Amino acid sequence: MTNYPARQRAHAPAAHQPFGLRSWLAWVAAVTIGWAIGWALVEIVSRVSADMIWLTFLFPSAHVVGIGAAVLQALVLRRRLQRAATWVLATGVAAVVSEVIATYVTAAAYERTGEIDAGFFTSIALTIVAGGFLAGIAQWLILRRIVDRAGWWIPVCGLGLIVAWFLGTLVGTVVVDYMLRFRDDMRAFNLIAELVGAIIYAAITGYALTRLFRSPSR
Repeated sequence: MTNYPARQRAHAPAAHQPFGLRSWLAWVAAVTIGWAIGWALVEIVSRVSADMIWLTFLFPSAHVVGIGAAVLQALVLRRRLQRAATWVLATGVAAVVSEVIATYVTAAAYERTGEIDAGFFTSIALTIVAGGFLAGIAQWLILRRIVDRAGWWIPVCGLGLIVAWFLGTLVGTVVVDYMLRFRDDMRAFNLIAELVGAIIYAAITGYALTRLFRSPSR
């Protein structure tokens, strides 16, 4: 770990600049706004493409939301990344792969029982973990050149995503079913659950960055 005196900190290499509270808040805002933009695009396309089914294959939620968040993440990290575009590309590829895996696994789980049961939700949870780990691995390939102990980023992304999904689902259920009384309103549930999940995931991963950037790569 490289320690800079206060007078030299402003002139330290970009990767050695501290990732403090302001950076953490910017990261949380970037992930949340990126998710919101992606979610809005998915909603617009789903309405427009009622008679154009092929459009829904170009704009599944994981692709759009993942890439949207990655673009804003790269803006937050731009001073620390040699090429911000590689962050977006790596995250986008991970989002596409995880979407394919999720589609196949959940479809297979539903066809096996013909109903949404515990096995179906277990399959969703496993695919979410896999998606988080894939994103973590893709982004680790970039972070390992910047910070020491970058390997921690992989489990943080994988476990952070499942924690965010679980808590987002819990909050969405409570708000929709018991506070708003919108029972069986899946659109309201998805909006609240995914928004809460995005904020929680951003908070967890942002905190991890505050720790990682304390030990920049030499």
